[in-house]
Amino acid sequence: MSRAFASFFRSPAGTPTPDSFRFVFAALSGAALSFSFTGLYLSIYSYVCIGILLIVLFGARPRVAFLCGGLHMLFFIITSVPWIADVLSEHGGVPKIAGWGLLVLIGLYLGLLCGGFAWCVNRLAQRSILLACVGAPFLWVTLEFVREHFPEISFPWGLLGYPASSNLGLLQITTLTGIYGLSFFACAINAIFAWCDAATETPVRTRVTVLVSTLVFLIAVVLIAPRFVPYIHANHYARAVQLNFPEVNDYPATWYQQHEEDLQDIEHLSLEPSDKHPDLLIWPETPAPFSFEDARFLNRASQLGTKFGHPFLAGSIEWRPLPPTGQTQTGQYALGHTLVPYNSAVLVEQGRPVFIYDKIHLVPFGE
Repeated sequence: MSRAFASFFRSPAGTPTPDSFRFVFAALSGAALSFSFTGLYLSIYSYVCIGILLIVLFGARPRVAFLCGGLHMLFFIITSVPWIADVLSEHGGVPKIAGWGLLVLIGLYLGLLCGGFAWCVNRLAQRSILLACVGAPFLWVTLEFVREHFPEISFPWGLLGYPASSNLGLLQITTLTGIYGLSFFACAINAIFAWCDAATETPVRTRVTVLVSTLVFLIAVVLIAPRFVPYIHANHYARAVQLNFPEVNDYPATWYQQHEEDLQDIEHLSLEPSDKHPDLLIWPETPAPFSFEDARFLNRASQLGTKFGHPFLAGSIEWRPLPPTGQTQTGQYALGHTLVPYNSAVLVEQGRPVFIYDKIHLVPFGE
């Protein structure tokens, strides 16, 4: 970024540029950020686009800053996860336009959170550009934490730190901080770039020095950090068999008889000889009535695990009594039912289940 970009938002006479320019750049920064998640998959956008948003916020009126934050997130959601609209129309039984309408509603909801981030940054910037840039990474991580843990409609997709996770060196941060550490790192780089561009009260030489130093540091981390991660040759192999059953609203009692030939084909693929000698078999979650509490699936899975001779991990639906609080995994009361379903993964060893993991973040409105 350059000083010219920040000065773009003010005319030579010092009067504010029309808010429409801020809205355009806020929307473009959100749409461009999606290139780090879809299509190009270049992490460089995650180190620049939030910085552009920050510059847009500096000097804006608070309500304009709030709208800029909302537009940034709205356009990011529309461009980064458009498949949600297709899923809603294909599997949710709603018209195509309604699917896109629901996606826009998701973007507007998340836009409220991003608008809050933008409003807070704008208020800090009224005191000091430096204060706003220092506070931005903390505020952004707070925004992402709320997004991921909001009851019922948590939305953990598209966090800022995900593009940086492709770097094995940076990825080590997550052992201490989780994904939020990478998001903080990426937002901090954005904030430094924004400060170098917008802190006009600081001498140009100082800002150029900070900018160059940050670029050198970032390039060094990207290129050198992975070299400190030990390279390990693969000596274990897993075989994943992707099941392909049609999605239906309910499963008849004769489902296993109807799909007996399909199940036999899947088992054949699971046991097919390979020069890699896989020692883990995986059946991912699938739209099928698989449950280890069902004797039909339990016997089939146990026999398959015994024949395979190694651990077998399968997605399943497990039914268990209500938790002591009387709430289900999604937080809703079961209204008289004694058992509730869990989206689970079950590990089978020596023909019997030995470990069960229940999915924590369920897809909003889908699970």
